[in-house]
Amino acid sequence: MIKGAPPQNLEAEASVLGSMMLSKDAAITGTDMLRESDFYREANAIVFRAIRNLQFAGDSIDILTVTEELRRLGQLDSVGGLSYVTDLPSHVLAASDIARHAAIVQDKARLRAVISAADVTAAEAYAEEKSVEDIIDAAERRILEVSKDDRRQDMSPLGEVLQTELEQISEKYHNKSGITGLATG
Repeated sequence: MIKGAPPQNLEAEASVLGSMMLSKDAAITGTDMLRESDFYREANAIVFRAIRNLQFAGDSIDILTVTEELRRLGQLDSVGGLSYVTDLPSHVLAASDIARHAAIVQDKARLRAVISAADVTAAEAYAEEKSVEDIIDAAERRILEVSKDDRRQDMSPLGEVLQTELEQISEKYHNKSGITGLATG
């Protein structure tokens, strides 16, 4: 069996968190694409939770507010203290790259899930306590769970949707010559 460090990219994790602290749009993208469990480093998952809490409360997200939220959660020291939180934005080349960096974090999490599913399957096979069919069925279910992604990738940012809808409403309002609804006769 091949053993080593599980798939992870700590630089991508730090870049995502730093981007989320630098840009409101990046914070929205990050919380849309990721879950706490996607982060390999536990400290990064905790910082993500703090950012998500601030976002859901409608508060601003920056170094100061994230630090305060971590203090409120009693987790500031466990993530590495003020110096760790203050260092996160230094990992950001451009906050606009968050979608790509979040995808890297997501992919690494999925690879870890595949490894976990394979480990469980291997343990069941070695134990020989279930029928071969049951082991194979369970393995297929586990792999399908990994491949099924319950995060909707076809969603659009609310701002884009609202802008499109407002443009359509404006166009219909200014179009005085035609019927703006359904013709009923």
